[in-house]
Amino acid sequence: MCWDSPYLDESYSDITPEEFRAEHEQRFASTLSEVFGDDRPERLTARLVRGRATDRLLEESEDARMLVVDRRGTGRVLRTVLGSVSSALVSHARCPVLVVHA
Repeated sequence: MCWDSPYLDESYSDITPEEFRAEHEQRFASTLSEVFGDDRPERLTARLVRGRATDRLLEESEDARMLVVDRRGTGRVLRTVLGSVSSALVSHARCPVLVVHA
């Protein structure tokens, strides 16, 4: 999972990058628990990294055996089949990409 500091205007200045990261850490842990419960595969490497999702996941694809992503993220522009990140990964990743539909 990727996260980055939010681009917020001054009215939202109460949110710090640390709080934003903590929120994503909770979401990441919750997602892994929801998907795998207590039976997380031994060979699974799950990491929370900072940066633009497309850029960071393409970097990760260099050494990965497979990337598993959702078909759509939380961005404002939604596509009917694939989101912009999953579409870029399917087209440019250096490893297989599994796109999971909810």
